[in-house]
Amino acid sequence: LATQNAIYDITNGQMKKIYENVNNEIKAFEINGANIFVAFNDKVVMIDSSNVESSVYPSETDTYSNWFISDMQYVDDSLYLLKVECADFSYFYGSEYWKGELVRIKIDISETKSFTMLSTNFGDENSFYSPLRFFAVRRDELLIMDDGVVVEDWEIKQKNRLAIFNFDSM
Repeated sequence: LATQNAIYDITNGQMKKIYENVNNEIKAFEINGANIFVAFNDKVVMIDSSNVESSVYPSETDTYSNWFISDMQYVDDSLYLLKVECADFSYFYGSEYWKGELVRIKIDISETKSFTMLSTNFGDENSFYSPLRFFAVRRDELLIMDDGVVVEDWEIKQKNRLAIFNFDSM
């Protein structure tokens, strides 16, 4: 269970706070064993069993501005992020322009806590508009809900989609 600034564990009717950050609003979280992955407005961190926080995404060289993580899913040794980025194109289109990305980060939880971004999906007509949530995880696939749009004859139209990504293609 998560509130705006805290994550709770509910076991046998008892609620226990397991993480809190009063300075940042929690956008999404994923728990894998003793590790908690938390997305805020501008970063994703991992909190280990000793409450040590490590930066997972973005790297210090990335310079994204208007983005957020809408959902996370941990599968095998990778953390998958649904990233939504907003750009202001009101001069051209009269509104903001949203684009989405599936980010895969390989997690090596050891003393070095290595996080390596392996792949993204970004930028063509088959990419996301605004990925919302992971719908399901199958043995070989991720199913993702996208609040999509299409442009037909210079008109933007709503087109919600269910995207399927095969793990072998990533």
